[in-house]
Amino acid sequence: MASYETLRKMAGLIPTTNPSQQADKLYSDSFSKKSKEWEVTHSKLPAQEKFTLWELNIGTKEFAASNPKEYHETRERLHPLGKEAARKEYRDVLDLELVGLDSASQETIIKNRARELPVYALDYLDRVPSLQQVLDGKYVNRALRNNVEVHSQIFAGLDFTELDTDGTKNSHLDDLMKTVDMGRANDVVIHNGRVSLPDPEHPDGYSPVFSYPFLSDLSLEQLKMNRVYVRPVAEKSIMNGYEESLIKRETQEKETLNLEYNKTTDPNTPREFIANALIDRDSTRDGGGLLTVGTITDIMFKKAPKYSSYDEMLVDYKDLLTDVFNKTYRRLTDGSDGK
Repeated sequence: MASYETLRKMAGLIPTTNPSQQADKLYSDSFSKKSKEWEVTHSKLPAQEKFTLWELNIGTKEFAASNPKEYHETRERLHPLGKEAARKEYRDVLDLELVGLDSASQETIIKNRARELPVYALDYLDRVPSLQQVLDGKYVNRALRNNVEVHSQIFAGLDFTELDTDGTKNSHLDDLMKTVDMGRANDVVIHNGRVSLPDPEHPDGYSPVFSYPFLSDLSLEQLKMNRVYVRPVAEKSIMNGYEESLIKRETQEKETLNLEYNKTTDPNTPREFIANALIDRDSTRDGGGLLTVGTITDIMFKKAPKYSSYDEMLVDYKDLLTDVFNKTYRRLTDGSDGK
């Protein structure tokens, strides 16, 4: 019989992450936690003194190597002269370490710093002689330009206005870059609102990219080049299409709300439909409460011939107002749609 922990894993109740990766993450997070606690304790220090002490006691080489993103974000935030000054200072210090050294020594320093380099200093990797040997200097620019042009044409042929806006911009961008790294960007289609690839085993013929394992024949340097040169082009394409998707979705929702709202004054429209239609549209407008009361009044007048008495109409008027109020209250208090 399977163990309790095995059954939990099969049920998706606990992650199946490699223990080594978990340990690395715990170690990385420890620096972030220590830094945040330190900032709280020393929150009243003058900016320059706080930055100096943070670099001395918290912003260590170990912090920079194990959690570079958090390290650089914190350093830039604490720098007394601001982010750009922090970045310039970082590059200046690195330049001083490299100046006057031979190629082999520069290569060693940059390789040792590779993991902790911030995005704005990734160009230092291009100075490494080994990279210059792999990518013959005479063809580097041509190859990079060709790579960008090829992918620009691929992205231009995709309709990103059909992206699912329930997903984030970055999730769609990550999916698209995954196909670039896998060498399959040319196979991409937007299917069911997601960046997808052909899949003969799937009933629809396509599967979303996030469901694929990451497999790439590219070297680490080539993967880095994709991020530096191709990702900005992919990001622009995704962002433009995503914004259009949002506009399209909002327009469709408004049209739907208007259609449903117009049905509320039809005497034959069921009561349970009317209240929700009024709330859906009027809750998004200034003076929505007055609009709702006005529409309910119109409904009563159009239904007037059906009432046997004025009192019967007043009761119906009150019931509809109460229904609208109750459904609105439920939406506000329990997060449901109130239906």
